[in-house]
Amino acid sequence: MTAPVVSSFFPDLPVVLVSHRGPVSFRRDQTGARTASRGAGGLVTALTGLASSLPDAVWVCAAATNEDVAVAREHGSQAVQLTLEPSPRILDQADNDASVGNEPAWVKLRLVEVEPQAHDDFYTVIANPLLWFLQHGMYGLAHAPRLTRREHAAYEHGYLAVNRLFADAVAEEVTARGGRALVMLHDYHFYLVAQQVRERCPEAVLSFFLHIPWPGPDAWRVLPPAWREQLLHGLLGNDVVAFHTEGFARNFLLSVQELLGLPVDLQAMTVDLGDRRVAAHHYPISIDVAAIRELAASAEVAEHARRLREAFTSDGRQLILRVDRTDPSRTSSAGSRPSPPCSTTIPSCWAG
Repeated sequence: MTAPVVSSFFPDLPVVLVSHRGPVSFRRDQTGARTASRGAGGLVTALTGLASSLPDAVWVCAAATNEDVAVAREHGSQAVQLTLEPSPRILDQADNDASVGNEPAWVKLRLVEVEPQAHDDFYTVIANPLLWFLQHGMYGLAHAPRLTRREHAAYEHGYLAVNRLFADAVAEEVTARGGRALVMLHDYHFYLVAQQVRERCPEAVLSFFLHIPWPGPDAWRVLPPAWREQLLHGLLGNDVVAFHTEGFARNFLLSVQELLGLPVDLQAMTVDLGDRRVAAHHYPISIDVAAIRELAASAEVAEHARRLREAFTSDGRQLILRVDRTDPSRTSSAGSRPSPPCSTTIPSCWAG
């Protein structure tokens, strides 16, 4: 959901953005000084433009590094105000409201501290690669994932626990804004958050955008019934569940119909849940085209391109650039731990 959509449909609502990765990552350099770098990845790139264009927005994300945790603790686990341009920095007490208003891009960031073992279970056992593999069609009934006590414990103490932790943080931010805000949840890490926030903040408007495919109902049958029902009911806590394509949105409704037995309208793309109606929409999220074009036209990029040509295209050689993922599995986020052994979560056709 882009900034124009937000402003046109909910012009008076403050916005709470939720994603696993955030727009800034903190570390210490060799001298011990704190450094801040812009977040990487398509989701962060897309949301940064949105967050910086909405002055009332707060971005809730995981504290991914030790220094992220330190920043969160220094601010009492509350939101930190920081500028993104020309380089990220925390705005301190010396920055008054006038100077903040003149910053080219700034956001309020709430870093959620997650206990390391819970994060491992949440991210490297359940979210990646289990859900990611499932949703990319890498499992099937003939080679379903092998779910041992390790995976069941990781779901209970990792995925469920971290979703509760984020729901608590989001509910606090919504409550601080009078109980009514637009909550924009992003990606498969947080399927369970909306339902919990709705229970505590019934006046909030909740939307969810999925950045990966949503397969048909049969794909979800490889999970224990309790898991898939929790995931689906969690998503149905939203007012809108959005996808990149109409096919993914339709697959979601079919999953709700077949796996939960709820009435859906495939023409209107809605599902009735008691006295509520949840809509499944599709609108691909986009990058900040203007910012990318401006960067591409900069002197720095031109100089870098010149160096690449000089290094690789002399003597009549040609340079072929390929952007691709060499490993079908998801890797952990920067600063996190590696994924668990593939034998517990990856089908045999990928384990070799």
